[in-house]
Amino acid sequence: MKRQRQIAKQFWLNPKLRKPKGLLIQLLWATCLYGLGAPVVQSEEVRVVVPKSEVTIADSFNIAIVVLQPEGQPSNPKFIEKPEGFTISERPQGTSNENRFGKIKITYTFVATPTQSGIHKLPKASVNIRGRTVESKTQGTITITELQKEDYFFMELDSDRAKVYPHQEFTLTLKIYARRMKESSLKNTPPFSPPISMGGRQFDDYWPRLNIPWIGEKSGFETEEFKTWANSLNPTSQEHKGFPIQGVARGFRGFQYVFSFKKKIENIDPEHAKRADYHVFTLEKKFKALAPGKYTFAPVTARGMVLDDLSARTPKVHEVTAQTEAVQIEVVSVPEEGRPTSYNGAVGKDFKLRATAIPTKVWVGSPMTLKLELSGKGKLETIPPLPINNESKLVKDFRVHELPETGELSENKLTKTFTYGIRPISEAIKEIPALSFSYFNVETEKYETIQSSPIAILVEKGEEVKRENYDLTTSNRQHKSVDRPIYPIYEGPDALLSQTPTALLGPIPLSLILGCPILFFLLLFTVKRKELETQDPNLKRSKTAGKLAKSALNEAVNAFQTNKQAGYQAVSRSLTTFIADRLKLPSAGMTPKDALRAIEEASSSTIEETTLNELKDLLDRCEMASYGALDESQSSQAVIQQAERLLDLLQKELKG
Repeated sequence: MKRQRQIAKQFWLNPKLRKPKGLLIQLLWATCLYGLGAPVVQSEEVRVVVPKSEVTIADSFNIAIVVLQPEGQPSNPKFIEKPEGFTISERPQGTSNENRFGKIKITYTFVATPTQSGIHKLPKASVNIRGRTVESKTQGTITITELQKEDYFFMELDSDRAKVYPHQEFTLTLKIYARRMKESSLKNTPPFSPPISMGGRQFDDYWPRLNIPWIGEKSGFETEEFKTWANSLNPTSQEHKGFPIQGVARGFRGFQYVFSFKKKIENIDPEHAKRADYHVFTLEKKFKALAPGKYTFAPVTARGMVLDDLSARTPKVHEVTAQTEAVQIEVVSVPEEGRPTSYNGAVGKDFKLRATAIPTKVWVGSPMTLKLELSGKGKLETIPPLPINNESKLVKDFRVHELPETGELSENKLTKTFTYGIRPISEAIKEIPALSFSYFNVETEKYETIQSSPIAILVEKGEEVKRENYDLTTSNRQHKSVDRPIYPIYEGPDALLSQTPTALLGPIPLSLILGCPILFFLLLFTVKRKELETQDPNLKRSKTAGKLAKSALNEAVNAFQTNKQAGYQAVSRSLTTFIADRLKLPSAGMTPKDALRAIEEASSSTIEETTLNELKDLLDRCEMASYGALDESQSSQAVIQQAERLLDLLQKELKG
């Protein structure tokens, strides 16, 4: 600003500029000079920006939501359109602020993963500023180019089904092709890691690293969690090498090895090369769709080195980047045509229905427990109780007085049992008739109806049970016989009397009389609570859980300074220990998965869904870090701050 005044003074002292034309020039210069130092006043503006206008289908890229000149702190940055050709991370991976000449710019950076080549439009975005939603106006495009397929290393991704029904299982298969090396002695050795190091250079890290976006979970689908699935791929010997996935590798006897794939040698004819022998590595993952719709499984990418010729003094090595095509899956609803009236949403195959009854020898009108056990290949968890009160043969001879609201799923999730209450109405009844269950067979793509076997029973004569003795409402709640006494309703002069008792004491005498007992019981309650804390250490653990967890986080801060992996483990340990102490559960040996399950099963839990999702996300990142997949997008300080905030929320929402 001082420099601006000096320049303006020089213009004013210049005799040539004292004329009317010169005064106009001075005024314009002064306006420009002082305007440079003044804040620029303009309304908020939201833009969607990509640093590169062209990327390959194998490269992730940054896409940013830029907020210009905000008068308040923006919040909730998100994309309000679903992009075509690429996917975007749900949360920003970084945030930056910039203030130049009074102009404020805030940038939220997301990570995008290409799924389809071509020219694609950038999606619109929005942020919340002072309670207002501001949307982006400017839009651009991003060009995604295909990779050139190399004959010495390429991959293929395929599904055994292009069209599936909800809860129908399908398999994604990844095949990796690597051409055999030229030396006859090494033809059975994968061309990634030779058995020896050459020239002091170790080739163990040459195995290409895979990035499989959907390997852990896929929105809209059920699949085996990453940790459980990865355990099945552990190498058992030095010969069983494979590929790092998402930067995670497994160890064997102190050596660092990677996930083991199924392997064989095939003679194939690539589209652009001559027929040759290839090492073929196969990986499979099973999924089940939850709802109808069209879904895309993003391509798998691989980066690394492929060895070709080791006969020369200098090994011939190719640096490769390969990618599969994306896989499209269409999930369709079961057809309306041919749907039985008894169909209640079951989808699968090989269902079986078994019926049992206890007791099988009863009096007329005595209660019986009828159990229906359903098994088969399908989503048993979502199948509601069978509507047996619609079975004409059953309701003709029995009164259904108890309908279950849900069923009991077995531990292995292979069977589901529904329990009903029924009563026979005549001694002429000889059996419980066969009961029906309808489902949609995903193999034949037709509706099928199965039946249970009839159950022989003996009904002895007793008092005939009349239909009017039952409350036969159609709701799914418990139906019971009406056997309570009925009292008369008096309509005489007594009904005109006041039903409100006359107050014998005023408020002041009443408060004096009741005050002493109330104080006594409050004091007694306080003393008893102290005694309980002394006798029950779990109660004391629950009360001091927050304080102990904060102390554990302080240890995590120190651990991050020496070893990031140990820091993540300390954060995970502090959160799981807090949950165990808060819910009065044993903390020794509790895993993050156990902690999340304990929260869901706790009857006293009032935790918000957003808090639970954020907790699950942080615990997952900590667990991945324990396997070596460190999240570099977030600093250790940010992880500690997030953990502290979660502890404060859990302290309020998770009651002990």
